[in-house]
Amino acid sequence: MSKLIALISIIVRKNMKVTILLTAIFAITLGLNYNGVVELQRIFAGVETRFVYAEDIKDPAKYFKSFHSAESEKVIMFKKPAPESVPFDIIIIHICSLSWDDLKEIGMTQEDPFFKQFDYLFTNFNSATGYSGPAVTRLLNSNCGQKPHDELLKKTPDKACLLIDSLSSVGYETYLSMNHDGKYGDFTKNIKKNVSTDTKFLYPENLNPSATFFDEKTSLFDDYAMLKRWFDLRQASNAKMTSLYYNTITMHAGSHWVGEKKWFDKDTHEQYKDVLSALLKDLNKFIELIKSSKRNTVLIFISEHGRALTGTAFQAADLRDIPLPKITKVPVGIKFIGPKFNDASVKQYLITKPTSYIAVSWVLSDFIKKSPFGNTAESPDDIVFKIPETKYVSEHEGRIIEEIDGSYLYYGKNRKWITLTPEQLK
Repeated sequence: MSKLIALISIIVRKNMKVTILLTAIFAITLGLNYNGVVELQRIFAGVETRFVYAEDIKDPAKYFKSFHSAESEKVIMFKKPAPESVPFDIIIIHICSLSWDDLKEIGMTQEDPFFKQFDYLFTNFNSATGYSGPAVTRLLNSNCGQKPHDELLKKTPDKACLLIDSLSSVGYETYLSMNHDGKYGDFTKNIKKNVSTDTKFLYPENLNPSATFFDEKTSLFDDYAMLKRWFDLRQASNAKMTSLYYNTITMHAGSHWVGEKKWFDKDTHEQYKDVLSALLKDLNKFIELIKSSKRNTVLIFISEHGRALTGTAFQAADLRDIPLPKITKVPVGIKFIGPKFNDASVKQYLITKPTSYIAVSWVLSDFIKKSPFGNTAESPDDIVFKIPETKYVSEHEGRIIEEIDGSYLYYGKNRKWITLTPEQLK
């Protein structure tokens, strides 16, 4: 398109009698977007132009720099709901080690009944990382555009970027819970830097562990039991609105049930399927519990990253240092729970455009502004259209994957960009 406009520019400069009518003809014929029309108008007016479109940046290093420059300007602002707005709770379930590719490997797709229950389903969501720490930090900072990996971990969080802090500021009583103690990898320490100071932490105390983490030291607990603990507190609370961030890591490679003998000899796919089945059973049970309360609730199901259940020609199974799309493209679903929705059939809306964490923040801010449980709810079609797009870029400790014109490029320790082959991506 840019080459075509350049050719038009040459023609026009040789004949400055071209009128605004030609602008309209070219715009309609070529299907130009707003920037294209503006550029044509400038050309026809004899103005020298130097527009640079995202699709015209072919140099991967320049693309990476421009991507983060554009992302640094994005921020979602939360406003308190209007007095007449119908209140609702927010529950975010953050799951370790689950990608669309992992699901495909065990024969599950977005058509599975679990995923069909979501009102909105993201099928092209990029977690931007293959590790839990960065994934949690990115989600908790999702008010802002995607940050470079190094900046994300080294800098003190910008208050404007903090999702939980924003929820607290607009009237939510905030909770955080997990099915582990949060000690491994300074998990809890990292989270505390990225949530509001008044957030209440619920730890798995006085419960018998159901599984053991891969380090053979960390106990893991039943997801439903932990979620019900929050539910019981919520039932006793007089707060108008509450939010819960819940993290579960039982899906991680090497985790196994308490008392399970020779788990390491079992087929990896079958063991993964068994753990996922238990998780989804617990979540479905929890959803029914929320329904029984008659409370209006927005539940968000989101994965941290994939498990890498199978390897590629570029990286072995269970390794995630190179954040390939098969690891970072993860399922995200949004479900409405409440009297208005509980007995209604679900008409699911798919978000297929490339998205990442800021989409979660945008959706929540929009729901708070126009409650989906009231009479002034925004139409689903408008929501799908407005959800912010984020181009595919993933990172981990100097390793970068970015998508340009349908091709995935990799930058690694040798500090060179290479185009990945289909075999390296599968």
